[in-house]
Amino acid sequence: MNLLTIEQAVRLLLGGELVAIPTETVYGLAADASNDLAVRKVFSIKGRSLSHPLIVHVRSFEDVFRWAIIENDYVESLCKAYWPGPLTIVLKKKESVLSSVVAGRETVAVRVPQHASTALLLDKLKENGCFGVVAPSANTFGHVSSTMPSHVFDDFGYSIAGILDGGFCCYGLESTIVDCSGKVPRLLRKGRIRSDAMEEVCGVRVERGIVHKYETSGTLPGHYAPVVPLSLVDKGNFHDLLDVLRKEGNVGVLARTVFMPDDLDGIYWTRMPDLALSYGCRLYERLRFLEKFVSNIIVEDPPHDPAWDDINDRLAKASYGSRNH
Repeated sequence: MNLLTIEQAVRLLLGGELVAIPTETVYGLAADASNDLAVRKVFSIKGRSLSHPLIVHVRSFEDVFRWAIIENDYVESLCKAYWPGPLTIVLKKKESVLSSVVAGRETVAVRVPQHASTALLLDKLKENGCFGVVAPSANTFGHVSSTMPSHVFDDFGYSIAGILDGGFCCYGLESTIVDCSGKVPRLLRKGRIRSDAMEEVCGVRVERGIVHKYETSGTLPGHYAPVVPLSLVDKGNFHDLLDVLRKEGNVGVLARTVFMPDDLDGIYWTRMPDLALSYGCRLYERLRFLEKFVSNIIVEDPPHDPAWDDINDRLAKASYGSRNH
């Protein structure tokens, strides 16, 4: 595994290479957002469609003006409340923004990540004339996102220049995405920052509605998925399904309240946290661990209340297409 210092990562990014960087959400596959060739390499290595726009990561709110046009007062309120942090905003783009970054759209997604190593990286890049990096999740397209360096290496090996090691991602799930290009903000992707909290901050109702295919990251029905089938199941049917699937091979289990059977032969059982924040932090790490050893994964259906919205969203996508979903 090629782990980099910040200085090495800066040199490589300025040279048009791809580097995995840590954020508070998940690891990102970074490239200089003003280098078209480097940006296109991100799509190629991830196996991501060129019609799927990227998020530009910048150091501060002031840097947004290099990439976007802010037309609504509520935008600054949101940014001051949640940046640096797990909030991505979509704004009307400046003409200078590369078409490859925005997939030919008239808007650009921007975020200020909250991670000390990446903040220092972005500072040093600015000193050298680079004012932002694209950084979609550092995993092959559709796979479970990476929350630690070994996950990045599992997906990319030495096909990227290296990894800036920032340890384990403290949130573990992708950022909330809000379209702020119109008069009213519109939720595009659920995350740790919820709509009701944003409404209190900006004094404007956040619309929830249909998000079109490829409009932003994480909108496809099948996404964030392990390489083996994942089934979401309620407590009442949990053990019946477990009995069926264990006949086919090893089974991974993520449970909160269901009881552990006496016979654990062929079962990789994880007791997940009761708190949503702690659960989200562990989810991707557990899925990536289990997919190496089992034929199926069963997840006990989490609570269906607002605090768990982002977790339910990711699990619904991860289980999409599985026969037991």
